[in-house]
Amino acid sequence: MSEDAAYLVFDSLDNLPSELQNLYEDIRVIDVRATDSIKKIKTRDGQLGKFIKTNGSLEKNPKEEVYYPKIRADFGKTLERSYEKEELAKKALELLDRTLRKLDEETRKVVALERSGGSSGPSGASTPVHDRSPAVRDSAHLMPGQNTPLKNHKRARSSVSTRPAIPSGLGGPPLLPNGYPAPPATGGSDEEAGEDTTTYCFCEQVSYGEMVACDNDSCQREWFHYGCVGLKEPPIGKWYCSECTDKKA
Repeated sequence: MSEDAAYLVFDSLDNLPSELQNLYEDIRVIDVRATDSIKKIKTRDGQLGKFIKTNGSLEKNPKEEVYYPKIRADFGKTLERSYEKEELAKKALELLDRTLRKLDEETRKVVALERSGGSSGPSGASTPVHDRSPAVRDSAHLMPGQNTPLKNHKRARSSVSTRPAIPSGLGGPPLLPNGYPAPPATGGSDEEAGEDTTTYCFCEQVSYGEMVACDNDSCQREWFHYGCVGLKEPPIGKWYCSECTDKKA
């Protein structure tokens, strides 16, 4: 089961190079057209300047009435194409960001399957990690452990990528009457050993389920449960909690 999940993780990247290549090719074509317009502008401007040097600025150039409208039109085309290039570059950036967030999410699912013994033999015993595929073994090292405080694994912020949701468990606990999730049920002493007791979010509970990190480096709470901040999907772009938003205002 976990091998299939790992295959889906890496299979999701198969189309990425071709999609990016198509976007880059479109940008290249637009860039060639923009360069051609700029060359025409320089050529006509040079001819007008040469006439002035030869005949003086007071002598009327019969080509001005033809050249100036064409120069303005080429300037307009160049500006329009620069906007088109910008939009295509944004699409490429969004494609990369979306793929990375999806890869992060799927990899965490594989890690969760590994820890829950998702790949079991006929006897029901979990297959050791070293007996599984290299892709699955490698994915187990990509994410922090469930019992490791999120504080120690806070991502480095980037102008390109947004912070993905961090599922730190297979499911969240029920909600309390106040709308905040209830704390996890207390287990035996063996289960409690090594568990992360660090609290996060407005509800001041430990990490579980899907969580999102505040992009303010000095945020005191750092991580927030989706339900506590009204999120259902990973936010696009930078995300700040309400406390940090109020401080910035």
